[in-house]
Amino acid sequence: MVLHKEAWLLILFLFVLPAPLHSQEKHPRVMNVHHYFKPGENEVVIVYDLINTSPLERYEIELLFIDGMNKKTRPLTVFGDVGEDIQGGENKRITWHIFDDVEALSNSARPVIRIVSVNKAPVDPTLAIIMDQMQQSGKSDSQFQMKREGALIAGVGCGVGAVACYLKANEYMKEKNLAESLEDYNRAGENADKFYTISYVLGGISAATIGYSVYQYIRRGKAKRETSFSLVPGIHHEFTFSIKTNF
Repeated sequence: MVLHKEAWLLILFLFVLPAPLHSQEKHPRVMNVHHYFKPGENEVVIVYDLINTSPLERYEIELLFIDGMNKKTRPLTVFGDVGEDIQGGENKRITWHIFDDVEALSNSARPVIRIVSVNKAPVDPTLAIIMDQMQQSGKSDSQFQMKREGALIAGVGCGVGAVACYLKANEYMKEKNLAESLEDYNRAGENADKFYTISYVLGGISAATIGYSVYQYIRRGKAKRETSFSLVPGIHHEFTFSIKTNF
């Protein structure tokens, strides 16, 4: 059986379609930055979230204020979650003794917080190995799930394509039966054969990929117990490691 050019293009399109589902690795980000002024203490408090972080990493955080004229002010008399060795998390706070550095600040000035560098945190080697194994296991499961779901979507897409091609082939068969000349008869017959071929190929691919996805869903669902691990950083740079098994 010879595949026509249209068949190869359609198959390629349907298999490339699920590609955007593959998630990209998330990088540390600064989100939800806002600030307020404490007039009684002449302080500006900046609050932000440092997300997509790892307990095995520490971050160097830089703070700037930029006004409407794009003038930059770099606070110096600051303390809190700024500078080196900052852990990730939400509701991070920086306090700036503003009048120790400047006489006034424009009303249009807004804080800009950025991650300057990412460094490895000092962690016990045994815990580091455990964390690495946990991350690798989670990444492997995530990749397997994406492949399984991608195969399912590709299978459904091929099934839809198979039905569409089959219906198109039937239309050409009707044209063939109603043809008034030998040329129209042959052309309609060739088109019908072409779309029937594409339909059969896509139908086979659809059955195989959907069958594979369903098998993997059933196989994973039969697991009678599941073990999960957690490693939580404490406030004094210690870690709590726990194992939980569900039967």
